[in-house]
Amino acid sequence: MHRELLSLLASIAFAAGLWVGLPTLLPGIEPALRAALAVGGFALLATSWEAVRRGRQVAAVNHELAELRRSFQESEQEMTWARRELQSLIEALRARSAAQVAEPERTLNEARAEVKLLRSVVTQLEGPQAQAALQPDISSVDGGPSWTSAQGATPLDSKAVLAAVRDALKHDRIELVLQPIVSLPQRRRRFYECFSRLRDTGGGMLLPKTYIAVAERAGLMAAVDNMLLLRCIQLVRRIQRKGERLGFICNLSPHTLKDAEFFGDFVDYLDANAELAPSLIFEMSQADFAALAPEAEDYLLRLWHLGAGLSIDGVKDLAFDPAKLAARRVGMMKISAEALLARPAASVAELRRRLADAEIDLIAERIESDEQLVELLELGIDYGQGYLFGEPRPARKAA
Repeated sequence: MHRELLSLLASIAFAAGLWVGLPTLLPGIEPALRAALAVGGFALLATSWEAVRRGRQVAAVNHELAELRRSFQESEQEMTWARRELQSLIEALRARSAAQVAEPERTLNEARAEVKLLRSVVTQLEGPQAQAALQPDISSVDGGPSWTSAQGATPLDSKAVLAAVRDALKHDRIELVLQPIVSLPQRRRRFYECFSRLRDTGGGMLLPKTYIAVAERAGLMAAVDNMLLLRCIQLVRRIQRKGERLGFICNLSPHTLKDAEFFGDFVDYLDANAELAPSLIFEMSQADFAALAPEAEDYLLRLWHLGAGLSIDGVKDLAFDPAKLAARRVGMMKISAEALLARPAASVAELRRRLADAEIDLIAERIESDEQLVELLELGIDYGQGYLFGEPRPARKAA
């Protein structure tokens, strides 16, 4: 408002100046022309001021429009992000709701699958071979071998040992124990190897040397080894639910490999629970791997496709071809520290190179002393296992 008033006053002053000054500038000018020039000057100046004023208004309006446009774009982006966040929240809620609904069904399906696996174990417990083994044992009567429980207090004959094994299987007294495998030289735990231990009614532990011979004769070692596999996958499931990722090595014994019914069901189970397989590494001896039946090799191939690993231990013959082992999906090989240290350093270096070219990890096992460890580190061994790093301990304590 003040600017408009000043513009008007300036125009009037300019017109008045023309009216007064024109006679001096143009002597003899007609009054009518003088008045016309003064009015024209007033109009021209007033119009110019108005044009400037409108230009400023237009510029201000354009600036406001630009600000509104920018604000609108920002609001539109915020709305887009808000929609995405809301959609993500809705999807998460739906997924959580679906998971809550599906969890009981999934748990039930897992239980059904495990019951199916246990069925063959029960069949082995009640089979004619196991029943026949419960008949009087002539060797023990005639002063044959006897066995002792872990406490070493009470000698057990073969019949008592077999009864203890069957009882431990029936009443779920098979304990899973773990031994760490570490990376060297850091000694960081990278894997755990799984072993089984049986407990008797008094809580005492039956050592493998106590029961293996009797259980094998009774045809029960397949049940023991198969229960170990079940314990392994149950442990992996618990560990995964806690969000941890560790590798667990489970032994595949000749008994399990020959038990086509159980092994087939076991592979089918892992196929239906594929999230478990990448945490599992199945291990067998060099001799068992060499004598592997075609159908068992097919099952191992299926496990490999699911993400499971394969390890070889019990290596007696070091004249193997790593490339051929890799072609059969072997990813780990265990060789005893004693066997490695008995070889020339150049020979071990060549062995490590050939295994590395085949992408097979070498693990030195049965490392019992710091002296052995120092020598193995000088040979460049990357992984180690043995009592020096930890003895087999119950799964709850080891993990």
